[in-house]
Amino acid sequence: MSIISIKQKLPNERVLAVLAPSIYQPTPQKLQTLATQYASAPDIAAFGDIEENAVRGVIILKPADSGCWEILRISCAPDHRRRGVARGLIAFALRKTGAHTLLAETDNDAVDFYRRCGFSVAPLGELYPGVSRYRCILSRP
Repeated sequence: MSIISIKQKLPNERVLAVLAPSIYQPTPQKLQTLATQYASAPDIAAFGDIEENAVRGVIILKPADSGCWEILRISCAPDHRRRGVARGLIAFALRKTGAHTLLAETDNDAVDFYRRCGFSVAPLGELYPGVSRYRCILSRP
């Protein structure tokens, strides 16, 4: 496992393929637009878990407050899920950013993942029709 900065590689097809499941109704146009926005934003950090030229996982973050970072996207390649890749990206993000707190917002599909990673979870209600959302917070001791 090798986690590296991939900010300038976000528009790459292999990176976008891994990132796509973390985006609501991903189209090629939507993926490219988002990747370009993230790559050009000075405050965005993007890291990828790369193994033998394969992108195993991606995490995209931005600073929220002093010592607090927000996970904008986190996703793993389907054949690398449930193998600790996303958990490793979270641990790396904490170390690399020096964050004392990580924040994330998610839905029913990923809320259990965040719980298993030690995040506290608070329901935000139905922010979109038929979709419950959750605020997830992980604080270092």
